[in-house]
Amino acid sequence: MNIIDDNSTDNTVEIIKKWSRIDNRFKLIKVNRSNKGLTKNLNALMNSCIGEFFARMDSDDICEPNRIEEQVKYLEEHPQVSLVGSTAYQINDEGTRKEIIRRVPLSHYDIKKTIIKANPMIHPSVMFRREDIMKIGGYNEEYRTAQDYELWFRCLANGLQMANLDKPLISYRVSDNHADKRSLKYRLLDAKIRWNGTKELGISYPKRLGSVSIPLILGIMPSWLKKLALRYSHKIDPRQRVKV
Repeated sequence: MNIIDDNSTDNTVEIIKKWSRIDNRFKLIKVNRSNKGLTKNLNALMNSCIGEFFARMDSDDICEPNRIEEQVKYLEEHPQVSLVGSTAYQINDEGTRKEIIRRVPLSHYDIKKTIIKANPMIHPSVMFRREDIMKIGGYNEEYRTAQDYELWFRCLANGLQMANLDKPLISYRVSDNHADKRSLKYRLLDAKIRWNGTKELGISYPKRLGSVSIPLILGIMPSWLKKLALRYSHKIDPRQRVKV
């Protein structure tokens, strides 16, 4: 396991070095002198790895015990697929699992159909063929956030096959006020990604405008209206949330 310390301010480096001495599968390959952010570090880790598959995970989410096994098996049985994600259990800030499963489109066709409306993949649930993603340039380092959404558009534009498993393989942490945390700056970035991505996919001009309008409307919407919209989002959001 290759590890990059992104300019931590606690004793993380010493902890990693300790584990490296105990277990040689842990390897500290770089300590950044300044914070580089997720996107650049993901690319650096991809370049440093030699394995066929690359699995994403975030520190505040929880991986199900069978996640890696299920996704490796799927990719081995479906060599035409470059990237596979999954549905997810939803947990709150305290780690309590809600009686909700976040669903996503499963087939390549439905993923391509959904992407102009919403992000069709749960980023920390994704596993992909490392070389396939590197061939199309990896993550775009222009984007410090929302780098996954930009990458999915580019995967589709380059003809890579994508899929999601209808199994909750991670517990995905969603803050109760996550909609309010997304600033207007983030919404503008979302709109930019949609505009460029739909162009690469050859989407018609009216549909491109419709896609871009979604984050812009959310960006100017007052908090109380966002909360109301979120309450009924399951009726319009293609990524359904269903009770267990």
